[in-house]
Amino acid sequence: MKDVKQKINEDFFEHVKEDDADLDAIMARGELNQMRNDEHAASSKSIQIEAVELMVGANYRVSGCGADGDLAFNFCVEEGGILAGEAIGTVQAGKLVMTAGAIDYTGSFSNKTVVDGNWKDAAGATGAAQLTFT
Repeated sequence: MKDVKQKINEDFFEHVKEDDADLDAIMARGELNQMRNDEHAASSKSIQIEAVELMVGANYRVSGCGADGDLAFNFCVEEGGILAGEAIGTVQAGKLVMTAGAIDYTGSFSNKTVVDGNWKDAAGATGAAQLTFT
């Protein structure tokens, strides 16, 4: 198998290179790209996002909303991670996109019940938010 892969690589590089210097440059770019991919994969593995399971049909309350973090909103989860009620939006792959009380929220779950995110109101003011789902 290794011989077949090596033969494919050799044939490819022979086809795309203009001269030996070009071959070195192509291979160097490939090695650099592979190193970046390896570094990204290593850093991605060190950050684990726990599965966020919101039960379809269940009622929830999200607190920590508003510019001062003192508002809470109720919602029900619909099929596909859709939030419906006083808070509307979606939860997909550990990410939250939500609107509640005329403020937009985006963020990521840091555990199964807490979102670390940001908010933006209609006037354009922004801030950080830590939202808790119960």
